[in-house]
Amino acid sequence: MQQTQTTSQSSPYAGEDRRAWERVPIAVFGRCMLASRLEIPCQAINISPGDLGVVAAHTPKINDQVIIY
Repeated sequence: MQQTQTTSQSSPYAGEDRRAWERVPIAVFGRCMLASRLEIPCQAINISPGDLGVVAAHTPKINDQVIIY
């Protein structure tokens, strides 16, 4: 497992990166469907073998399920 510091270019989060896998910056546009069935545009900004960093205009509640396509 690799661990790296996330730069401001690949994540809006400015704190210490404690992820198990290195994130690779990407720019892929898609859509998110929230638990309320609200669909909004989103952008994947980084990816690793186990996670995906996404930015969108709406922030879901903690523990809400989100479908990204």
